[in-house]
Amino acid sequence: MAMFPTALSSMVSFLSAITLIGTPSEIYISGTMYTYIAISWILSAMIAAHVFMPKFREMKFTSAYEYLEKRFDRTVRMCVSLSFSSMMLIYMAIVLYAPALALSQTTGLNIWLSVVSIGVICTFYSSVGGMKAIIWTDVLQAVVIVIGLLAVIVQGLITVGGFKQTFSIASQGGRIQFDSISFDPRTRFTVWSLVIGGCFNSLSTYGFNQTQIQRYIAIRSTRGAKQALLIDAIGGSFIVLLTILIGVIMYAYYADCDPYTNKQIEHIDQILPYFVMEVLGDKKGIPGIFLACVFSGSLSTISSGLNSLAAVIIEDFYKGLMGRQLSDERQALQLWMFLGAQITQNQMESDSLPLSIANCSGTMNSTLMNWTTTTMVSTFLKRDLFIDLYSVSYLWYSPIAVGTVVLVGVTVSYLTHPLQSHEIDPKLIVPVGDVCCCFLPKRWREWLQCGIDYETYRKRQNDNNELEMVTNDTQRSGRESPIVPLLDTNSNLFVTGRIKLQAKLMSPTRPNKNRNFD
Repeated sequence: MAMFPTALSSMVSFLSAITLIGTPSEIYISGTMYTYIAISWILSAMIAAHVFMPKFREMKFTSAYEYLEKRFDRTVRMCVSLSFSSMMLIYMAIVLYAPALALSQTTGLNIWLSVVSIGVICTFYSSVGGMKAIIWTDVLQAVVIVIGLLAVIVQGLITVGGFKQTFSIASQGGRIQFDSISFDPRTRFTVWSLVIGGCFNSLSTYGFNQTQIQRYIAIRSTRGAKQALLIDAIGGSFIVLLTILIGVIMYAYYADCDPYTNKQIEHIDQILPYFVMEVLGDKKGIPGIFLACVFSGSLSTISSGLNSLAAVIIEDFYKGLMGRQLSDERQALQLWMFLGAQITQNQMESDSLPLSIANCSGTMNSTLMNWTTTTMVSTFLKRDLFIDLYSVSYLWYSPIAVGTVVLVGVTVSYLTHPLQSHEIDPKLIVPVGDVCCCFLPKRWREWLQCGIDYETYRKRQNDNNELEMVTNDTQRSGRESPIVPLLDTNSNLFVTGRIKLQAKLMSPTRPNKNRNFD
């Protein structure tokens, strides 16, 4: 596939309707600290492009989790594949239902009509057209998403009074924030959680997610795949910045009459559809463009999810089932973590900034304000034993998980049967020293390879590539080269292959003359 369409397809695959509706609501409530997430996306894309993507292209896996079987064993592969499949099923269900619910409660659109229509359309063109159909429909949906967001921004700015007026009101309301540098992991958004934690979170998408890997393997060249990843991250950051601007515009419009506090909407996620219908509903075409934008976000995510899920299920489950299940103790631990987070979520301190209904019409304003304030104070006073544990920002989940896996894995491996460097296949290892620290002395870079002889493997790969190129040249010329035994220096075995030998013969009169033996 071509580089640019694939990059756009990757970009919109995880920019679902949840992002398009939820991000403006987040900015409306919490302010603009979330803008730093764009930095983490670009950083993680650069890491994935130079560290992980070349290795996956070299291995040519259909399922990204084939690597785990070759590096560890089949049980690890099946566990991770099961986790990915479960996550994608839940994620796609939310992508289908949540936007449909928000739209139905604000626009009157039937919720099940939305769910069924999106599901049927995605299933049809994903199964009939395959990857090529998904990529080109994603390109069209990316254009629709950008047009829809720009239409809302332009009309919103005109209604509020322009950029200057919008940011002046948002600044007075405390929504323009870029200076939260707290090291408290319970704070929802800080510079550190958004850049570091966000980098870990998005690296799991850019580096290891089946949906992304399928796309950059489909690109013709490694250079093109790197460019596609960077375009993906930059384009995704641009769209998120557009949604952030919409959140600022909405706050500027509702600064003195918040529809959520005033009970005009039931959930804060409904505020963007409510804003579009109330403020822009009389503008012909704008509500329709916004609706197309939201549905495009759902279509792109569902189609990509179906395609990647099909690949994982066929490769990892259909071709071999896992023979061992989780123990009762592990299931109980996971259930405890899940239920604990659900029970304590209403007791956690909120990072939401204050909202106002001072200029709303009606007689219940003061009563509503008093009730809201009293509820928030009483919530802060109630503390449970594990409240701090469950209050950790979601952006730190991935760094904590990675650190735990590395620490436990290294410890258990060392205590049971630590592998020697010669027992590890070099093709399964990324030479971090050469890729990320090429400026270091050679001795230090070799130390970072942990004793694995990657140089010999690299030379052997280069020799194989040269032999393949020579073989291709011979085949194009229409002549067969003789079968010549070759010595594999690593296995001490002779192998045969049709190659074209080139010898450099040195003579006093004609040095460095190339002579072909056919």
